[in-house]
Amino acid sequence: MGHGRIGVGGRPGPHRAGSEHRALRLAAAAALSLALAGCTSPQPLEVPRQGAVVIEGNTVMWTTSEPTLGTVRYGTRAGIPDVVAYPAAASRADRAYVTTHRVPLLSVAAGDTVWIQALDAGQNGTVTVGPPVRLRIASRPATRPPLEWTMIDVGFGDSHLITTPNGERVLVDAGERRDWPNVDRFLAASGIARLGAVLVTHIHEDHIGGMVGESADPDDGVLGACDVGAYLDNPSHSGDRYAYTEALGLLARRAIPRRVVGAGDTDATNAALAWDPAVRVEALNSGGGSAIGGFDEGDWINNDSIVLRIGYADVQVVLGGDAEGPVQTKLVAGGALLDSEVLKVHHHGHSDSGEPAYLAAVNPRAALIPITVYETYNGTLPSGIVLDRLRQRRADIYCSDRAEPLGIVTDGTSYEVRVAPSASRHYPYVTYGAALPPAAIPGAQP
Repeated sequence: MGHGRIGVGGRPGPHRAGSEHRALRLAAAAALSLALAGCTSPQPLEVPRQGAVVIEGNTVMWTTSEPTLGTVRYGTRAGIPDVVAYPAAASRADRAYVTTHRVPLLSVAAGDTVWIQALDAGQNGTVTVGPPVRLRIASRPATRPPLEWTMIDVGFGDSHLITTPNGERVLVDAGERRDWPNVDRFLAASGIARLGAVLVTHIHEDHIGGMVGESADPDDGVLGACDVGAYLDNPSHSGDRYAYTEALGLLARRAIPRRVVGAGDTDATNAALAWDPAVRVEALNSGGGSAIGGFDEGDWINNDSIVLRIGYADVQVVLGGDAEGPVQTKLVAGGALLDSEVLKVHHHGHSDSGEPAYLAAVNPRAALIPITVYETYNGTLPSGIVLDRLRQRRADIYCSDRAEPLGIVTDGTSYEVRVAPSASRHYPYVTYGAALPPAAIPGAQP
């Protein structure tokens, strides 16, 4: 079954009236509030806790009357707060229960006018959203070139573009076969003509399918239509899938080298992971899923997933493919270094995607879930169990069908989550707009 897409690249372009655009912007603002509350509505406290918000250079500052975790929601266009900024990650200072908050804004330039709201997450789980404040950026100190990671809209599936500070581009997964046009459209809109490497976490079609595209056309898919420097693969697979056989054929036809990434490989030990001298890359897991555990071949293939931990100075990100509980348990038991600011939640937010000990070890401040709930088992994903576990760890939860594309940018010191109104068009052939009501995600509070 297809998506009913039309237009350039197989993806329809929305034709919305001005009032619809305004509705999407307002919905996007609501979605951000929901995300930062763990997909629940912010709840006001009896006693206001926020002091006046001021700005020094590009750093927003305010105080609270009790310990909170602080973030800043902002935008350079009135009514469109499309960025959430986090404090510096050095020594995990952003986790300290302090009363003075300092949050640098990365996506600004000197002279910009920004609309700002301070958000404070209290120890009891409530979130206080401050009033909008209009401020001008007086100066913008020089910083390192950014590391960017964007989740491309492929509905139920994974596709992630990593752009390193030196400009290298690495595509991790590409969604299902039918979602290849989404990836193509995103790359074209971003002006990307070449990928330094593509990495397939495992061979299930919702991850490898877009690499090969529709089986009747050998020239579509990432491997058929794009200039690709290398294909990064597991050393072994716990099952067979026809899409993988097609991928091997395309590699041979296009003379794209296949490079194997094994568990424990790093950018220092495997040249295939040496994307940028400033970026640390480690494969925490790769292959061997049938020995790691699971109930059937599908689980074993999931547990083949290449789990990456990517670090840029003080900021760390974990992308775990579909690795299930046995992999997470193995990594924790083996003492793997997991502590990270950002987690791409494994396996579409299934109940096996967030073992408590694993979430404690990663300890993410932001959790991103690439998902379109209406494509997933009657909307039962992400799992309420996993959402609750993330909330208990006080992680901010972002879901891509509320904001798309969705990703992070970091200068290696602090980091931001960037969002845009959803353009997703997936089953059952309707546009969901910028935000879903809280009840659309299981476990959300009314």
